[in-house]
Amino acid sequence: MKTYAIKNTASDLNLALCLGLLNHPAIAGRLNRAGDRYRRSTAEYIDDLSLQSRVQRALARETGFKFDCVKVAVFKATIQLTGFVDSLKGKMKAGSLARQISGVRNIENTISIQSESQAGPAESVSSEPPNSDTPAARDHATLKAHP
Repeated sequence: MKTYAIKNTASDLNLALCLGLLNHPAIAGRLNRAGDRYRRSTAEYIDDLSLQSRVQRALARETGFKFDCVKVAVFKATIQLTGFVDSLKGKMKAGSLARQISGVRNIENTISIQSESQAGPAESVSSEPPNSDTPAARDHATLKAHP
């Protein structure tokens, strides 16, 4: 009987110690952190993950445009779209799709438009000077004059 009483006392003591530590302000603050301007609460983090997933699915389902090079980041229900699309219409469509998702507060659409020449292989460098009316031509002429 004494062994049983000692085990119960030890487990009760461990439980009390754990509960006491969880109530300590330094530990409790880390476990149940409320969000502020720069950090998210646990609930906000979970909501942001859900929003990110729903926006990514909406972009993937869109058949009229290709959004393979678009990345979605979410912080406190603000969606940030980054990456590349082929046209201004594609950029606007990505923003529109994200805006339609319930729970989205703001959209920061910083998607860049990638032209056909940028999508292909690197441009070759020509030894001939460019059109003389451009700043690049003036730079080329300066470099040629000062080898």
